Amino acid sequence: MQVISGREGTNLSAADYLVMYNIDFSATSYWQARDRMTVQGRKENKVFWIFSRRGIEEKVMKAVTKKKKYTVNVFKRDFNIK
Repeated sequence: MQVISGREGTNLSAADYLVMYNIDFSATSYWQARDRMTVQGRKENKVFWIFSRRGIEEKVMKAVTKKKKYTVNVFKRDFNIK
């Protein structure tokens, strides 16, 4: 599945696995695309990423996952959550 085309409005809750072969620079796109499998009661989503050997994808993934960590940390700080 491509991240941008599948990030919104696609229900993949019946899927066992999600294989992604493209990553966007947007953290929102990254998290929304992964969340297409989420349903109540599912404990984890099994998502596999296919990256080229010398491509930029791994660096992009590190950047977008850090954005979520930053967002979560800001939320926790704002609401005094440890």
